[in-house]
Amino acid sequence: MKYPTIRIEGAILAADILDKIEKSNSITGQKPADFKIEGSNKVKDEIARAWADAQSYWGIFKRKRELLESDDKQTGTTETRNLWMTPFLGLLGYTLEFAKAEEVMGKSYAISRRDKSLDGFPIHIMGFKDSLDKKRKDGGPRMSPHALVQEYLNLTEHLYAIVSNGLQIRLLRDSSRLIKLSFLEFDLERMMDEEHYADFAILYRLMHYTRMPVSQDAVAESLIETYHTNSLESGSRIRAGLSEAVESSILSFSKGFLQHPKNDALRQWLEEGETHAKSQEFYQWQLRLIYRLLFLMVIEERDLIFPKEANKKQRDIYYDYYSINKLRKLSEKRYLADAKYSDYWQSIQNTFKLFEDNKFGSPLGILPLSGDLFGYKALGVLNESKIDNKVVLECLKNLSIFKNADTGQIMRVNYASLNVEEFGSVYEGLLEYDPSVIKRDSKYHFEFIKGDDRSSSGSHYTPDELVQPLIKHSLDYIIQDKLKEEDKEAALLSITVCDVACGSGHILLNAARRIATELAVVRTGEDQPSPSAFRAAIRDVIRHCIYGVDLNPLAVELCKVALWLEAHNPNEPLNFLDHHIKCGNAIVGLAHFKELQNGIANEAFKTLPSDNKDIATTFRNKNKAERKTKGQLSIYDLTGLKDNLNSVRASFSQFLEMPEVTPEEISAKAEAYKKLTTGKGWYRLKQLADLKVAQFFISKTEENKEKLTTDAKYRTYLNSGAQIKDRGAAMATSSQKRFFHWFLEFPEVFSNGGFDCILGNPPFLGDRRIKEAYGVHFLEWIRTVFTDGATIDLVGYFFLRINEIIKQGGFQSLISTNTITQGKAREKGLEKIISDGSNINHAVKSMKWPGLAAVEVSLITLFKGEWLGNLVLDNEIVQNITPYLDNQESLGNPFYLKQNNGKSYQGSIVLGMGFVLEPKEALNLLKKLKNEEVVQPYLNGSDLNSSPTQSPSRYVINFQDWSENKASNYIDIYNILLERVKPERQRWKKDKEGNDIVGTYALRHPLPKKWWQHAEKRPTMYEAVQSKGRVLVSCRVSKYVSQSFVEVGPILDVATSVVVRDKWFEFAGLQNSFHQEWAWKYASTMKFDIRYTNKDCIDTFPLPNESEKLNSIGKRFHEERYNLLGTIYLGLTKMYNQFHNQDLFLEVEKLSSKEFQKKYGKESWALYNHLEVKKAGKISYEEAVPLILNLRELHKEMDEAVLEAYGWHTDTERWGKTINLRHDFYEVDYLPENDRVRYTIHPEARKEVLKRLLLLNHEMHEAEERNIPYEELDAEKTLEIYKGHIKDWLPANNSLHAKTLKFLSSAQELLPTLGSSTAQSYKPFVNQYCSALENELQQKIFVAFNEHFQSQWIGKVEERNSYLKEQMALAPKGIMLFKALKFNSDKYTLGNMHFFLSRISNDNSTTVLASPLLQKFKAFILKRYTSVFINRNTFSDLYNFIKKFRNESAHTGEVDKNMAVECMAEVRKFFKLLVESEIIEEKIIEAKPVKKKTRKSKSKESKGPSNSGQATLFEAPNLFNQDSLIGFESKVTIQKKDGTSFKYHISKNAVKGKFTGEYKQITPSSSLAENMFGRKVGHSFLFGGLEYKILELK
Repeated sequence: MKYPTIRIEGAILAADILDKIEKSNSITGQKPADFKIEGSNKVKDEIARAWADAQSYWGIFKRKRELLESDDKQTGTTETRNLWMTPFLGLLGYTLEFAKAEEVMGKSYAISRRDKSLDGFPIHIMGFKDSLDKKRKDGGPRMSPHALVQEYLNLTEHLYAIVSNGLQIRLLRDSSRLIKLSFLEFDLERMMDEEHYADFAILYRLMHYTRMPVSQDAVAESLIETYHTNSLESGSRIRAGLSEAVESSILSFSKGFLQHPKNDALRQWLEEGETHAKSQEFYQWQLRLIYRLLFLMVIEERDLIFPKEANKKQRDIYYDYYSINKLRKLSEKRYLADAKYSDYWQSIQNTFKLFEDNKFGSPLGILPLSGDLFGYKALGVLNESKIDNKVVLECLKNLSIFKNADTGQIMRVNYASLNVEEFGSVYEGLLEYDPSVIKRDSKYHFEFIKGDDRSSSGSHYTPDELVQPLIKHSLDYIIQDKLKEEDKEAALLSITVCDVACGSGHILLNAARRIATELAVVRTGEDQPSPSAFRAAIRDVIRHCIYGVDLNPLAVELCKVALWLEAHNPNEPLNFLDHHIKCGNAIVGLAHFKELQNGIANEAFKTLPSDNKDIATTFRNKNKAERKTKGQLSIYDLTGLKDNLNSVRASFSQFLEMPEVTPEEISAKAEAYKKLTTGKGWYRLKQLADLKVAQFFISKTEENKEKLTTDAKYRTYLNSGAQIKDRGAAMATSSQKRFFHWFLEFPEVFSNGGFDCILGNPPFLGDRRIKEAYGVHFLEWIRTVFTDGATIDLVGYFFLRINEIIKQGGFQSLISTNTITQGKAREKGLEKIISDGSNINHAVKSMKWPGLAAVEVSLITLFKGEWLGNLVLDNEIVQNITPYLDNQESLGNPFYLKQNNGKSYQGSIVLGMGFVLEPKEALNLLKKLKNEEVVQPYLNGSDLNSSPTQSPSRYVINFQDWSENKASNYIDIYNILLERVKPERQRWKKDKEGNDIVGTYALRHPLPKKWWQHAEKRPTMYEAVQSKGRVLVSCRVSKYVSQSFVEVGPILDVATSVVVRDKWFEFAGLQNSFHQEWAWKYASTMKFDIRYTNKDCIDTFPLPNESEKLNSIGKRFHEERYNLLGTIYLGLTKMYNQFHNQDLFLEVEKLSSKEFQKKYGKESWALYNHLEVKKAGKISYEEAVPLILNLRELHKEMDEAVLEAYGWHTDTERWGKTINLRHDFYEVDYLPENDRVRYTIHPEARKEVLKRLLLLNHEMHEAEERNIPYEELDAEKTLEIYKGHIKDWLPANNSLHAKTLKFLSSAQELLPTLGSSTAQSYKPFVNQYCSALENELQQKIFVAFNEHFQSQWIGKVEERNSYLKEQMALAPKGIMLFKALKFNSDKYTLGNMHFFLSRISNDNSTTVLASPLLQKFKAFILKRYTSVFINRNTFSDLYNFIKKFRNESAHTGEVDKNMAVECMAEVRKFFKLLVESEIIEEKIIEAKPVKKKTRKSKSKESKGPSNSGQATLFEAPNLFNQDSLIGFESKVTIQKKDGTSFKYHISKNAVKGKFTGEYKQITPSSSLAENMFGRKVGHSFLFGGLEYKILELK
């Protein structure tokens, strides 16, 4: 090691900083003045003097230490402090003073020394017998010295501190998470004994007192913080270069091995097999070689080769003669890079042998690492191969040193401080390529071919800022529950966490660290366990809790390496991980054992392009017939197989108990696993699972007929155990496609129902690219198994598979593209999972991927079961989260409306740029009048959005549906297509090697045969277009939703959406903010743009009715906008950039480009530069701005006109309150983070508009289905219709809620129609009747009470929540009501309402008597309904009704006509009771103001004044009496359980260490203050693990 006594942990400093400091002239802060050295003295002279003095102090201390070593009663603390560390630190300029213990958050921190000249800089010195990482066994501080100081830093404003035991000295930095401990350590004992002067010089230059913060307000200016910041930037650059270094090293090593003259055996090996397979295996050897080197570099630099107590001589021999680090140093000496010799490779092999075989390592005290990585066979033929010194040193140099691309400065990699997950950058880089070994010019060459592994998997290294929220909202909840169990350690180790596309293991590492943190705390009892305790914990966590699967074997191996590195302890073998980290396709295979009995699916024999149609049809019909066999399901006998499974599980349980302490035990475990997974029981289960899945993947051809298995034969195999006769096709296919059967691969997990938690970043791949990337068989499998034949984004299938393999009460917390909330992906993905009983408990709707990947992602956590905790959406607690990842009321999805049929189309798919002509060529052809028939203007999306004139920029050849003979009559044009189009249309398909498959076209039928025609000619669209003079056209993928009228004539490109409407009101109806919001909600996106598709955005949209106002404003807006485009000479997109530019000012200063952008923004500069600098428009900047502002006003006017057209501009019973649009600039959450501001309607208005549009869509659809005009369902007429339907059995129905009337009316209309339906199920009728009763109770009692309750707490949210919290404590069973009141919710089921009403009707209910609020609720009800309804008999009947009708209908029960009629009678009885017992509003006696309780009252009600002059049932807490809540400027006295009291003054102007009288000042942002806010006298709270009670508040 270059600096043998220096250790860097975490990201406190980078290794290249040490190099720069050693050189001293290449980094700031290293001049004499920076050390406050006066005169002409030099820094190096001061260091030399300090070194000499330090040696003297060390000699004195060492002699004293030797005398105390054998005295167990002596800790040596005094001697360490007085004889050694105090004078030593004095040499570094520190002025140490004794420090009393400081109490922080109720805990004592006995930091032994401070330097007051540095604002009390903490320096903690313990005795030489104390370990820095372990607390004393008997007595002493409650924590290890390191943990004590680290926790102190984390809780105080100090950023840095020093801790030492005299033998080591560490500089610590604030670290909020144990897994990210940051410190710099110098081994003083080794430094002084071995006289490492160079290391001492670095210590002096780094830890001199002048490096440290002068005060806590000046941390950023301190040199040590500057070095830290520079290190972070350096680390970022190094990580970016690591991937490139590994790639170049693999290429160099490969070339070196392949072309070395003595490696005939290697070349012979390559000759003897299939090229692709050999390439892959050779590549794997190269990767393992790199992994080995990286692994050893890391553990060498982290000083993890030997245990602390290892023999010094053995350690020295290793580092001086065997270490990779020694060779890394040599790699910087050019003269040694001699291609004639290969002894350095021999040296590396000798080092490898130390870790491969005990007979080589034991003389140096090194035990084998074992495992796949360090087994002798891991490098294959490379073990017997040669490679020259030049290549070896070149590769080691690549892996050790980088050049800064910006500065050209050389940077050294500090592998000790490189986080293990950062090796994921290697993974990301290598995924770009496929390996290839080819023979060219009689020599073998290794090459990286640009592959599709990464593009096909959509894989990305996952940044930490995306991972942590996933863990917080899933795994953290599981850990919290486990820590409540009696045996906390066993509970934590029982957690099972999986990543089904684990990549390099970054997410799994974070999960393992999170569990290990708690495990180490439980084991040690320390809040900040030592690194060694943490490593021991994480090793156990990885062994018991962590599981991973990935399709890429490279990723699987790298994941194992990352886990091994993270958990490595000196002289411990690598964990056996083959049974936990596996290679396979997570979504191809069976999830559970019971799926075997489903047999062979008919869809497995669907005819695909590679199939013989007749053979596929024959097998499909045969399979269908076999599956229709009567009673088939009853003859699946899985008894024998169940025994097999139980046997496998039992064997696995025994296997898991096998120890992993020694290399021999690891080998034994590997052998046992091999036997287990080739045993008879396991093998039979795998055969059957493979057979079931393989039928989807085996082509239905003549040669494969005997390899296919239909359902009857499969049943025979299941039932009898007969030998499977498919020529091994299923197992071979399984091996090739990497089938993964979860119940079989992880039997110990599935014996408990599945995983507790699945975290991940599954691959993203658009639905249209799946077939291209994975093949048609794969697509057919996932479509059949998961989405009923629909194709969605690949990530959606992972969501569905994961939902199957997590246990009830488990979590899946994933990163996804935001397309998961769009279209089919939402319907077949999230909505299906939620309908199966899961709930979204956390989501981030949309955020930009950190880094270079141009993708917008969502974070989604789903809980399998009913979630009772907080729902968190975009970091805000909300009431509900829908599959759209918003918190709107869930009303379902929109319907396609018949009124929009035939109105919208996608433009023509030409498919061939050879059809497209530039204007010059087209105009030349058009000189022949005949050619006008086939050469037409061609309008594309770019013309619409980028051209100020919005006119076609090119022409297109269009032979319509003509025959080739007719087309050939236009000879000059036909010849153009013959030359430019035909070769492209008739090209052959390529195989995997890139060779033509002659006879098989690349394009689908009939495109190659009809090469002169457009692919999709859209005759129906053009026929509809011809009936109009103009149509609305927009760009299908665009930044903005914008419609434009286009005159009929041009061919409209596939990139356009065409709406066959020509009225001005129709333009206004689709250009307004309402439609734009509708489109963004229901459309999909492409990167950051909207994909404005017809079916999602237009066909479902309920257009407003025509009005003179809409026609007028539509005409004005369109004309003004068109004129504006021509005047400023910008396209639509750039114009709308200015429309939404909130920094657009009329008057601007003339500034430079940079200054202008700084003051007015980039968009304003773009307009100014365009008009004033380039003079591209017809007017000036000052003339343009008012026109843009005017367009905004017109848009606002258009929105208001649309609002009026919908009838939402005024209060109505039908729609509710007027929508106040409140146009302004708002951040819109569905847009990219860096471009979210738009001039639009208020978010609350948006929410209400979308809700009403969806309701309108549903009602229009209902009217269409019932074949009645929509007007019959609209407004007050609808209510009259409903009332008429029920007046014969309930004449007095005027008081019923409108929605109730709707349900009753709909039910009555349904009843006579259901008997003639195919299913003859009366569930819809019962559901409607039950909904009517539910709604009436909900609206009249619970919603009314909620409104009344909320009206008493306007502007007093905190006080209201505090009051509700008290009520929850008094009556826990009332939590449903109290939570609903807290969130202002109106969501109650019949069951919920029965629960409360039955207790309200019981005068002796302990729940009601316990809560003043429930008593008021009872009073509220009794003022609205008489005892005719509010009595125990009524609610007993209601309970029976719910059980018999509601539950049966809502779930899986059957409902016949008799049951429906019985239900109808019961509901009508309830409604008659309701109507008869309802006290109409004018008869309600006004409630008298509640009399204030005196201070002596024992009532538990919250105290407070009534609203002046207003009757009320509630009183909000008074903020100014003794029940006031703690807030700013509060003076609070709190008391611990032992009686010790503390006084604090919460002040914005608090000064550390200052008092206000007897009250210690603390800031409102301090953790203690935040814990006290909102509480009052008598409340208790937990802080720092201790309980405090609030005694007094001033």
